Amino acid sequence: MPWRVREVDWTDQKAKRAVIWLSETLDTPISRLEASDYYQNQLHSLVHRYDDVNDLAWEVFEDLRQRITYRENLLSDERVFIFSPHPDDDVISMGACSTSSCPTATTSPSRT
Repeated sequence: MPWRVREVDWTDQKAKRAVIWLSETLDTPISRLEASDYYQNQLHSLVHRYDDVNDLAWEVFEDLRQRITYRENLLSDERVFIFSPHPDDDVISMGACSTSSCPTATTSPSRT
């Protein structure tokens, strides 16, 4: 949150991080953020980069949406190796996804 302590030279990446942070902090969808939300959280200079905060929100939302891989675009007939930082992440978070996209998947737990 460097914008809370100093002026920021806004890049697209920094703007995206700020919008996501604001959305999470306020527990508000990106598309519902208003100019007053930005102002109340010291994001004045970011707001002034755009003609309309809705343009900023749309830009960030579209960037995030384009990163989603839909089922028809998933790998098929390829080997996939899934890393999980915690022992239960692969089961809780990725279990259903990995088995639905790779019905013949086998698991080989590796603990280092």
